[in-house]
Amino acid sequence: MSIMLRPRPTIRQVAAWLAPCFLSVTLANEVSAQTTASAFEALGAHECETSELLCVTVDVPLDHFAPQPGETLPITYALNPASEESRGILVYVVGGPGSVGVDDAEYYLSDISDEIIEAYDIVFFDLRGVGPDHGISCPDAMDAMLRSDGLNYDGTPDEDLRDISATVDSYIAQCAGEAEHAAILGFLGTDQAVRDLEVLRQAIGAPQLHLYGHSYGTEFVQEFASVFPEAVAAVILDSVVDPELTLTQFQQSALTGAEAMLTRVLSSCDADAACAADMGGPAAAVFAAFQERLAEAPITIQYPLAEGGFAPREITSTLLLTSAFNNLYSAGGRAWFLRVLAAASQGDLVPLLRDSYYELSIDVETDERIPGEDEGYYLDAYYAIVCEDWTEGSDADAQMARILAATQALAGDLPRFQGFFFQELSICARMALAASEPRAPFVGGDYPTLVMNSSTDPITPIDQAYAVFARSQNAALIVLEGGPHVVWRLEHPCAERAMLRLLIDGELPAAPVQICQTDFIDGYIPLSLPPTPLDPLWLARSVLLEMDMDLALSGYAMDDDITSGCTRGGTVSVTETDSGADMRFERCSYWEGIEVSGSGAMTGTDYEAESLRIMLSAYQGDVETGTFEYHQDLLAETDWISGKWNGDTITTTWRRE
Repeated sequence: MSIMLRPRPTIRQVAAWLAPCFLSVTLANEVSAQTTASAFEALGAHECETSELLCVTVDVPLDHFAPQPGETLPITYALNPASEESRGILVYVVGGPGSVGVDDAEYYLSDISDEIIEAYDIVFFDLRGVGPDHGISCPDAMDAMLRSDGLNYDGTPDEDLRDISATVDSYIAQCAGEAEHAAILGFLGTDQAVRDLEVLRQAIGAPQLHLYGHSYGTEFVQEFASVFPEAVAAVILDSVVDPELTLTQFQQSALTGAEAMLTRVLSSCDADAACAADMGGPAAAVFAAFQERLAEAPITIQYPLAEGGFAPREITSTLLLTSAFNNLYSAGGRAWFLRVLAAASQGDLVPLLRDSYYELSIDVETDERIPGEDEGYYLDAYYAIVCEDWTEGSDADAQMARILAATQALAGDLPRFQGFFFQELSICARMALAASEPRAPFVGGDYPTLVMNSSTDPITPIDQAYAVFARSQNAALIVLEGGPHVVWRLEHPCAERAMLRLLIDGELPAAPVQICQTDFIDGYIPLSLPPTPLDPLWLARSVLLEMDMDLALSGYAMDDDITSGCTRGGTVSVTETDSGADMRFERCSYWEGIEVSGSGAMTGTDYEAESLRIMLSAYQGDVETGTFEYHQDLLAETDWISGKWNGDTITTTWRRE
């Protein structure tokens, strides 16, 4: 795929395009202040297709630097109007790049405090190359690349260069033919995207914007503020990308940090009696042995299908590393991965397959890649945007030689993720884009800048936040020790207080640097290993636990009808009801020689279950061991069981301590 970039125009040419928009701002500010909602409606806004927010689509030039008649791109914005008198517009820029903003707006709003929702008009949008209107999606090409042995780095220089070059070149050519909107490739850079937002700002007559970005969104916000400082009321950078780095420096920063984090996660298992017992040895040694085994050859397992029966699936070293890396993003993910690894150490590889397929957007039932438009994340757009923003040179072969040398030099620092470093850089190198022009560094301004980062972020390490903070005037820094990637969450009061102080009180934190504490890892959930003799209360609790651990069921969300294969055979189905969900078990087996059949019900709202009830018949081999009814009251934190077991009447009441 040859991406041709048009020459950058003069400032006079840019001004010629923006002049009509500046006029609209002048007129808008001369009339009495209008609400953001009415400004959206004046542009033809309507209720969004996937939420109750207000959506408007604005046509922008395909190329802001050399606009051509008839060459435009539709960008959709979603507005959640302030529920009380508005203090201004808060633009929420999501990460990725490649994540959808419009369709996931309600999800993000659910983790914003009422005070901010009451006080701000909150705007979400999809980047160029993301979303239903122009999303770059090449599921077949991406699937072929990710499954290819040629993508792997094994330390043999000539073969590594040849194989990965051929693999990535094939992906680039195939994606160019597969992507419906391939014509916009080469116009997806952040330098173009920030100007899309400026077109909206001027169209609605907004004097200034409060800008919040997380992860990639921090790169976007920094560039917007550097290009349009007069349009900025405040900047909030959460989990910070330092745009002053090269792509090679960024990857080295992230992956060396991820190595240290994974070591810490594995060590935490050794210090937990239940985790250590399930793992059967030092967790780091278990991981290393498993990685070495998979490097020699994939392991084929029989995956339990939702339609019943089994299908072969391959566990590869890439799947192991994908699961390990992506679960470093949060305290819950870190504990989750230890359970996945412990299960694998005991021969159960289904949790690892499910987790890695989920992270890679592969349908575990069909073994096919889920398109971006169905998944809500456009991985092909991620590479298109990143490689345009961070290009380090247009001579692909020279870049590949440089990347190989850098990869070899990091062998000691990246014992697990060396291959990821090689792969990520190679994809951009093979795209052979013209070198990016230097971006003006973000240095803050008269407006306040709030920088937030955790000390244990695997993809935007804390050193990048410190660097951006050090360059920024009128700034404050919040460091969440042990925290996740993206720290603005209601569950993190330190970050929440800083956000409220800035957006509601109009002030930065009193201290320029604040360091707060949170848990690095959640509590370990032991594997459910059958006791001898089998106990009915253990069985009832463990069936529900295994359902909760099944990513296919996703906590049996109440807005979908789902069937999943139980690990050892049979199925469990969840069907939405007005009050929650119904469950059905068909010879469901999570443990060798143990099956359950029956039904159940759950009550609650959204993802918050309030009570659970299951009526099951249990079998060991072909012999019915018992029938019982089990209840969990999650609000009162009690459960109880009644029925027959081995011919005896059973009844038990239990309260969580």
